[in-house]
Order: sequence, then structure tokens, then C-alpha cells
Amino acid sequence: MNKLAKLISELSLEEVRLVKKDLDSGNINKLVEKKLSSEKGKETSVCPVCGMVVRRDSGFYLEFGKEIRKKAHFDELDCLKYFLDKIK
Repeated sequence: MNKLAKLISELSLEEVRLVKKDLDSGNINKLVEKKLSSEKGKETSVCPVCGMVVRRDSGFYLEFGKEIRKKAHFDELDCLKYFLDKIK
């Protein structure tokens, strides 16, 4: 059972009614969207050339592979160029 289902099963009937009211008014959706947007852009990766931490929404990335697609994130263009030169 997931955490939300367990949480709901432990609520009193009055608390479930309040949750239903928030659900119907869109407040729960707003809370979920707010949490997701606050976490967006914080995902990081490591540059395979220099080892620097790279935010996935910045820098450069290379997507490769046929059946299984992989992404490599690079902090600067020189790391991407170095990586491409080495795989030739």
C-alpha cells in the first residue's frame, strides 16, 4: 500500500471530509504542483569528463544509444568536445 493510501486509511471521517473538500476545490492539486515546481531544476548529474556537478537544466548534454537511450551531461563545451574526441 502506498503512503497516501495508508495515510487516508488512518484519518477520521471528519478529516477525510476535509481532504475531499480540498480535493474538490483544487487545493491538493495546487500543493502538488507547487512541490513539483520547487524541485524542478534541482536535479543534478556529474560531468563524465571533469567530475563537476551539473544541473540537468543547464550546460550541455549528449543523448546516445539505439535501444537503450542514455544522456551524458557536461558542464562546459570543452568537456563535451573532449568526450566526443575520445569516442571517435
